[in-house]
Amino acid sequence: MVAGYLLEMIRQGQTLELAGFLDDNPTLIGQHLLGLPVLGAIRDWKTVQHDAAIVGIGNNRTRARIFHELTCQGERFTNAVHPTAILGPEVRLGTGVVVGAGVVISFGAHVGDNVILSANCVVGHHAQIGTHAHVGPCAALAGRVVVGEGTLIGAGASVIPGCHIGDWCCIGAGAAVVSPIPDGAVAVGVPARIRDNNR
Repeated sequence: MVAGYLLEMIRQGQTLELAGFLDDNPTLIGQHLLGLPVLGAIRDWKTVQHDAAIVGIGNNRTRARIFHELTCQGERFTNAVHPTAILGPEVRLGTGVVVGAGVVISFGAHVGDNVILSANCVVGHHAQIGTHAHVGPCAALAGRVVVGEGTLIGAGASVIPGCHIGDWCCIGAGAAVVSPIPDGAVAVGVPARIRDNNR
């Protein structure tokens, strides 16, 4: 649960203070989630006193849609960076980025808006992570890797230096990406091969 993950990060040394959650599940409104109140539905964000937001949703397409809708309405976003994460020199983070425990982002890497970097993943030097992407726990992206918009890199996957992964791809857990992956593909295995959806 990404909301729980964010809360854990913030309680372990973030300078951020959470006001609460917004959730479109009507049964949660007015309840407490992980010790914080569910203050309303997402559409109610303007009524909640706050400085900035983070979209704590794991599904990349849903997170992208909500981020876009709120951006168009004037919402501001902040980043949540775990205190044990290591960011090298000249690293650039977009806005609304979540950087988990033990993450290493090497020098010159660029991470787009609304990205989740899960615990203990590694982003190599000069890598580029597109908006709304999610790099899973313990995944390793070598130097100059490009990950497209909305792409999911599964837990423990690895990508060789300079490899390009397109937009809205899914790389399976434990996969080893050794060649480019086109937009929209699902790739699994060692080495990673594009899955034939007709099988």
